[in-house]
Amino acid sequence: MAILRLIDSINATEERNSAHAEKTILAVIDAATATEKYEAFRDANSGKRDCEREADVSGRWRQAAVYVRGYDPALAERLVVKGEYWLNPDNWTALEISDARIGLRTVTTEADRLLKYRLSASDWLPLTVVTKTD
Repeated sequence: MAILRLIDSINATEERNSAHAEKTILAVIDAATATEKYEAFRDANSGKRDCEREADVSGRWRQAAVYVRGYDPALAERLVVKGEYWLNPDNWTALEISDARIGLRTVTTEADRLLKYRLSASDWLPLTVVTKTD
């Protein structure tokens, strides 16, 4: 998985303890968390869309891609695609989301592993995202 390659890349570089590596991980976590919160909002409001919030979520995924690019360009591209998805999510089928490997659960699980690798056990709290679909 691309995020697992990112873990290896971060752990293998001189930037292992750098602020940039931490920002990279936290940007992915931030985007995943914003996505989960927005999907919870939609669930609570009968699927109502909020284009402003979707644009915010899209921007967070694109920002995460900027940080990730130096470690794993392929993963960065996936995160850009995830950002594009949020510009108009109704245009995507479940199969397209799966094929692109941009499902929220997939990204969150991998980001959770990434964060666990980067922080000591005493500082790490798992990111828990429960969604009905990816």
